[in-house]
Amino acid sequence: MHAGLDAANAETIHRAAHRLKNTVAYLGAPTATDATKHVEALSRNGNVAEAAAAIEELSHELDLLKSALTPHRAATVDGSISPG
Repeated sequence: MHAGLDAANAETIHRAAHRLKNTVAYLGAPTATDATKHVEALSRNGNVAEAAAAIEELSHELDLLKSALTPHRAATVDGSISPG
């Protein structure tokens, strides 16, 4: 998405947001999913300037998601949690 911002290319932003939306939805992160949908909608309409602010909010939500997932990833990597 940042490459799309640097180039003021709404299509690049839209494609990246669309792919990311599916990932965060799969992870069950509704706030991050909504933020991604917002970026996707703005870029679909060619609004790169507003998308820039929305991407900053999305980055914040992704940081929160990463923090929430880190303990689970560490537990899985060290073998303390076995798959279902």
